[in-house]
Amino acid sequence: MAKQLLDAAAENENLQKFLTTLDFSREELQAEAEDYKLDYSLDSLGALERFMQDEAEAVAWGNTTESAVRTRMYIWVYIAETFRKNFGGDWLVSLDNPQNVNYGKWVIKGFDTVGVEFDPVRTMKAFLLRGKPHIRSMMEAHANPVPLDLSHLPEED
Repeated sequence: MAKQLLDAAAENENLQKFLTTLDFSREELQAEAEDYKLDYSLDSLGALERFMQDEAEAVAWGNTTESAVRTRMYIWVYIAETFRKNFGGDWLVSLDNPQNVNYGKWVIKGFDTVGVEFDPVRTMKAFLLRGKPHIRSMMEAHANPVPLDLSHLPEED
């Protein structure tokens, strides 16, 4: 089944509204995680992971309470802003290709020359569900993509 095409103007307007709340999200996470040093550096991601592990039940992916959803939003905003501050790029709605797994999602893009999109929600979800890989390693893999070498495969005649 094909994905329904989204209204680009409406999606971008929603993102712009959301971006006006970033300062509030930062302040709220700082208040919730006051015992953790969260300064948007790559080194602070270990503290964020400890916070997520210490508050595992309260932020669990399956926890649908308003407070858990809100805290997870603060966490993925922190992940996105840490990525953006350290590797570059800008927030945007992924609308280039309806077949793209990120279609319609808010991602960070423009930090490389190949057009990779960094999805902070997927990064947070992966860590919440498995506790690995580390958030920093996921970020670095996105920021410095290694081209897939298929030269060892046989070619068709």
